[in-house]
Amino acid sequence: MLHRKILLALPLVAFLTTTVFAHESEQQKKSPREFIADWVTTFNKNNPALQTAFYEQSEEIEVLVSSGFRHQGYKAVQKAYTEDQKNLHYYDSEARNISTRVLDDTALVTFEHLFKIQFLEDDSRWQIHIRTTSVLRNIKGEWKIVLEHSSSIRGVERMIPIEE
Repeated sequence: MLHRKILLALPLVAFLTTTVFAHESEQQKKSPREFIADWVTTFNKNNPALQTAFYEQSEEIEVLVSSGFRHQGYKAVQKAYTEDQKNLHYYDSEARNISTRVLDDTALVTFEHLFKIQFLEDDSRWQIHIRTTSVLRNIKGEWKIVLEHSSSIRGVERMIPIEE
């Protein structure tokens, strides 16, 4: 009789355990909007390793920045962020007007990216205001940037000097 009760209880325990773990797993997954918000905030840390962790580690990724430069492949993106850190300091990075569209394991995210930079060579400071579109792919349960394109916004100055 005891064996029969145990056998009847096992499926219920398995169901409850699976449900709890599935709920916890869903809680740990970030939406594309949260992912991009984290990416934008990471600029303020000025850490190339943290920044590049948001990108798929593939030679297929592509980053087109608003200044006209194109970086093809993960190593090129890594190098770009590392070189930036030698020459400038990011701060006050924020995203506005985030729009997302999820299509299966792909997400399209557009937003206005505002941030400030300080050029270390001459200590000049600039406010940057651009539009960015990121294509994200869900890889093993995590969003990763596979394509990024930033451009100026019509009627908005891309770079404005900050007078202090």
